[in-house]
Amino acid sequence: MKEMTGPELLALLRSRKGSLRASREEGRREFSRLYHEFDSGQPLRLEPVQAGGVPGLWIAAPEARQDRAVLFFHGGGFMNGSADDHGELCGHLSRLTRARVLSLNYRLAPENPFPAAVEDGHAAYAWLIRQGLGPDNVALAGISAGGTLALATMLKAKQTGLPLPAAGLLMSPAPNMRFPGASIKGNAATDWLTPDRLGAIQKLYLAGHDPDDPLASPVRGDLRGLPPLLVQAGEAELLVDDVLALATALRQAKARARLSVWPGMFHSWQIYSLVLAPGREALREAGEFLAGHLA
Repeated sequence: MKEMTGPELLALLRSRKGSLRASREEGRREFSRLYHEFDSGQPLRLEPVQAGGVPGLWIAAPEARQDRAVLFFHGGGFMNGSADDHGELCGHLSRLTRARVLSLNYRLAPENPFPAAVEDGHAAYAWLIRQGLGPDNVALAGISAGGTLALATMLKAKQTGLPLPAAGLLMSPAPNMRFPGASIKGNAATDWLTPDRLGAIQKLYLAGHDPDDPLASPVRGDLRGLPPLLVQAGEAELLVDDVLALATALRQAKARARLSVWPGMFHSWQIYSLVLAPGREALREAGEFLAGHLA
């Protein structure tokens, strides 16, 4: 697939975003097909695993070490996506961090609404620690809904007394399920994500649950004492104002967080690194950050 500019790729994604009227299974298949179109076929070791009762996929580049791991949460609005869909992105993270990546097939809404996905993340993280990997050898990462779940899993670990991981990577997270940011409307013409889609996520993922629950909206949680975080957002994405509000809350909590806003980029641009230079650059930034904190 040829190299693309941001506007070219955005036009393609907007033409392929599908309809909210599509059946659930049809929408999930289209989501998967789109992501696999941007798979480079890089050499990877793949191994299915049950992580504390949660299915997942070990994804490892040839240079990955056995003594460090990244627990990865895929995107898809809490309703779509799988570990396999994000193999290309996880492969790059594995290569850049020299760590195995455990990509988690957490339960999806609406069949399994909140807090099922958070519970799965917590179970998988606890399982990793029980395997003998010290928390200093584990990082949490996620993109879009997965970025939200990575942060919520850290908050859940704090609640239950689990040791926190070495670092966290949040790529285009959705930190507030009320979606209050002005950019939700202001960036509607510069993103492939739509306000209608966010409304469906709020309705089907939360299923009537309080959107201010900190495990649903981590910006509402106790952010003190979290490990070093890299938070990436696209300047042109719908959620950028909500991510900026998260960065402010992290600063107020004296958390060790680094905000990285990418000019002109839309939601989850890192997935398209095969054809998009800023996607490759963002992944390099992410990989170097995680590698610098993993023991």
